[in-house]
Amino acid sequence: MKLITLISVFFFSASVLLAEDSNSLSKTIEYGLKAQNITYFPYETSTFRQSQSNLKNNKEIAYLPFVKYRNKGNKFGFDFDMIDVNLNNPYFKGVPWGNYAIPTTISYGNAQRQEFRFNFFYLPMENEIFYFGLGILKIDRFYKNQNFEDYSNIYSDKINSYGISLPLRSKIQLYEGFELNLGFDPYLTYGNRHYVNQRFSQVYNGDGFRGSTFYLTKTNPNNITEILGFQAEISLSYKFYENLKFYIGFSRNQSRIRSINFDQTNYSYRNDFLYVTNGYTFEKLIDTHSSIYFGISNTH
Repeated sequence: MKLITLISVFFFSASVLLAEDSNSLSKTIEYGLKAQNITYFPYETSTFRQSQSNLKNNKEIAYLPFVKYRNKGNKFGFDFDMIDVNLNNPYFKGVPWGNYAIPTTISYGNAQRQEFRFNFFYLPMENEIFYFGLGILKIDRFYKNQNFEDYSNIYSDKINSYGISLPLRSKIQLYEGFELNLGFDPYLTYGNRHYVNQRFSQVYNGDGFRGSTFYLTKTNPNNITEILGFQAEISLSYKFYENLKFYIGFSRNQSRIRSINFDQTNYSYRNDFLYVTNGYTFEKLIDTHSSIYFGISNTH
């Protein structure tokens, strides 16, 4: 779904809710945008080397919508927000393992992670100093790396998952107009994984004979992938004029990706022989992204 479509849908929802009871003081709706400077460390970039720089080209600025609705009279509310980060060829400069290794640039193709969150809240206290709820979460993750210069290589990994979160919130009024906002959301999602890894190259032997090598990975299409993680957030907000609010904040999201019933079979053909092996290396995969953001919203 396009970002502009999401913004239109939720702004329209906001206007409908507002039109239902615009005179009620116990009901508020807030909608706005966050400008987020997101730093993403996909698990594909976690391989250690003898010497390497910090990961480069792994930051992106995204402008993302959010909506908050509160009905203090009935002690409930809901939030919607999202994450959308898309990296184009993050890379390290370093030295791979080996006695005769030379400095090189290690590129990682493209990585994308999207999260859509819709949280329902129970508000036990009118001042919202503490409240909690249940969330619906969708995480889409995509990675692709292609190399056709030295050899033909296609490596891609796509995960679409759905699950729940248990959001905990606290809003503390420091003094009039200034608020400290705290959030902690543990979450768990399950989905299907579409994994492709194939390579083809031609090699020249010492006798001048040219041979071919081919590698292909096939996985169980009915596999299940689990994403277990949390998002922690802290922000300061300041209300100015009558309905406008300004935010500055920091968030961190960390998750472990684990495949269940993956059943990977590897086919390797070289020197006129076909080798078949089983097993996979996805035992402990950690995705991490964090952001510093600025936001502005309108409250009614």
